[in-house]
Amino acid sequence: FGGSLGLSNLIHDAPATNADNNQSPVEDVDKINAGFLFEGGVRYGLPHTSDIGLKFDLPGAMQVEYKKLFLRDDKFPRAIGLGEGHSIFSEILNNTNLRYIDTTVPLYFSFMPHPVLELFVTPRLSTRYIRASAYPPMNHSFLGFAAGVAFCDVMLEGAVFLDFTRDMSQDRTPIKQITIGYRFGCGNLVPM
Repeated sequence: FGGSLGLSNLIHDAPATNADNNQSPVEDVDKINAGFLFEGGVRYGLPHTSDIGLKFDLPGAMQVEYKKLFLRDDKFPRAIGLGEGHSIFSEILNNTNLRYIDTTVPLYFSFMPHPVLELFVTPRLSTRYIRASAYPPMNHSFLGFAAGVAFCDVMLEGAVFLDFTRDMSQDRTPIKQITIGYRFGCGNLVPM
C-alpha cells in the first residue's frame, strides 16, 4: 500500500474569447495558467507485479490507474499502465462548466542508481473528450512525457504534452505541468 501528496502548476490552452465573451474561431486560443493544484493518490500492490491506484486533485479531477511491471530489474525496472480519468471544472473559463474524460497509456522507465535515488521518465499517449456548456464537444489526442527525480520520498516531476489533434499549421502551445510531492509506501509497489 502506498500513496503520494503533491502540489502542481498547470498551464494549457483554452478557446479564446472576444470582448463580448463570445468564442473566437476555433484556431484562436488563450493560454490558461490553472494555478496550483493539490494532488493526492493511493496505490495498492496486487499479485504478479501489478498495482492499482486512484489519483485525485482539487478542484475536481479523479483518475483510476493500473500498472504492470513487464521487465523486472533492480536498477532499470519498466512498466506499462492504463489510466481513466474524469475532471469537472466550473467557473474557470468565462463561467463555463468544463468536463474532461481522459484515457492515458503511459510507459514507466526508472533508473535506480542508489536505494534512495530514482530517476524516471514516462512517455504517455492520451485522449481527452471535452464537454463545455458554451462550446460543442471536442476530442483531442496528446503525446508527451513526464520526467523527474525522487530522493528518499521527495519527488520533483515535470511534464509536457502536445495536442496533435490540431492542424499542423496552427500554433500548438503545449500543456506544461511541474509537480513537487511526497510519496509514501510499504510493501511491494511497482516503481514509478
